[in-house]
Amino acid sequence: MAYRIVVLQLVAVFVAASVMSLVGAGQVEAALLAGVVCVVPTALFAHLSANTRHAARLIGQGVGKMVLTVVLMAIAFAAFRPQAFGFFATLVVAQAAYVVAPLVWRGQN
Repeated sequence: MAYRIVVLQLVAVFVAASVMSLVGAGQVEAALLAGVVCVVPTALFAHLSANTRHAARLIGQGVGKMVLTVVLMAIAFAAFRPQAFGFFATLVVAQAAYVVAPLVWRGQN
C-alpha cells in the first residue's frame, strides 16, 4: 500500500501543477516544490518500511519521515521562497493521498 500512496501522490502533484499552470508559472514551481517536499519522505518511508514488521522500527521511521518533511519544507522556503498558495494547496492535495489510497485500492493487497 505504501508504494501506491507514493504513486497517487505523484499523480496528485502533477495534476495540481497542471491546474496551477492556469494561475501562473510561479504557482507551478511552488506546486512542484511541494511535491518534492511531500513525495520524497513518503517514498523513503515506503522503501524502508516495506519489509519491517517491528513496531518500534516503524515508529522510528515514521518520526524520521516527519523530520525529513519539516527539514525539506524549511529548505524549500529558505532557498526558493515559493508562492504560498501553490505550495500549500499542492501539499494538502498530496497529503490527501493517505485518505484516498485506501478507498481507491479497497480490498486489494
